[in-house]
Amino acid sequence: MTRISVRRGNQDVDGDVVFQAGKNLLSGEARFKQTFGSITSLESDLLLLAASIFAADRAIYRGDGEEYSRSFELRVPAVNIGKLQPLRRQAERILRKLSNDAWRLTFLQIPGKQEAGLSVTPSTGETLLFSGGLDSLAAAVEFGDPKRGGGLHLVSHITHNSKTTGAQNALIRRLDSKGISPPHTQFLVSSRAVAPAPSLEHDIESSQRTRSFLFLTLAALVARRLGHRELLLIAENGQMAVHLPLTEGRIGARSTHTAHPDVLKEMEQFLQAAIDVPIRIKNPYVGRTKQRSLKYFGTASRRQFQSRRVAGKIVVFLGMQLIVEYAFLAMSAASLLRFMEQIRLHMSAMPGVRISRNYTRRMKHGETSWIMLSSFGNF
Repeated sequence: MTRISVRRGNQDVDGDVVFQAGKNLLSGEARFKQTFGSITSLESDLLLLAASIFAADRAIYRGDGEEYSRSFELRVPAVNIGKLQPLRRQAERILRKLSNDAWRLTFLQIPGKQEAGLSVTPSTGETLLFSGGLDSLAAAVEFGDPKRGGGLHLVSHITHNSKTTGAQNALIRRLDSKGISPPHTQFLVSSRAVAPAPSLEHDIESSQRTRSFLFLTLAALVARRLGHRELLLIAENGQMAVHLPLTEGRIGARSTHTAHPDVLKEMEQFLQAAIDVPIRIKNPYVGRTKQRSLKYFGTASRRQFQSRRVAGKIVVFLGMQLIVEYAFLAMSAASLLRFMEQIRLHMSAMPGVRISRNYTRRMKHGETSWIMLSSFGNF
């Protein structure tokens, strides 16, 4: 079991890995304060909890075979320990489902003013998790259409990966240029190799199975501040939400459960109890295939996205979101090609689709081949 301790300030803690808020662990608190002008101790506690879980997940490498699953003991400081302690077991169950790892959470009482509640006027707006992938982009177009009325707010998570940041920002600018201009809040939540653990390979594990715990926590806290109490949107098409294994090697944590209906329901209950708001997590695309998402994007949104250049970008995002996921988890070349053929068939209604072979490197873990789709036709 890996013991990971998180601290605020320079107090002594023990553990195999030590994270310090504001030093080698950025929880998004600065951005939250900048956006809303203040932050409560409960919001700070939840941001640190979610960031700590994500940092632990990235810092410990998964082995092969029976060594794939890991065990964590995570100790996190909290002001509102009376609120969080009763939710500990529920959080551990959610993390187990997400990552297929064993988690033991311990909350350590620290001084501070506990949150006594937050008074916000409810509104009819919606909060959308915006990763920059194809499904979230399609949802931004669909639910951000000014003709729908109401207010859509986009929430994004980024690390120190400049490509992800740049891609999200490019799509936001493109949306804006086409008359879709929902507010967008982008949170930098990441660990880094500085004191108190300067030699830590903080991003050695790339599977990031717990990222949705962080992402949903960020979106829920934003939704609460905006009064979006009834609807929290997460867009992920049906096959990728239910996560039926495509091969015998894609069982357990080898298949992401980011948007699995069971996980979303448990996260909804966890967040409702944590922030005292009857927030509802809804995945409007759970009954759609990828083709249906693309078909909607290609018909209802033709007037917004019709240039050849942007059409190509959108399909490249599909390649990055889906194909890299499977290639990085050691799919055989034959299995990957079969999977790509399934994707091609799903996209058969689109003009100008072609398959090209490219190569990339998985950080420090050797070479692996992958395939990207690109399109040079208009949707």
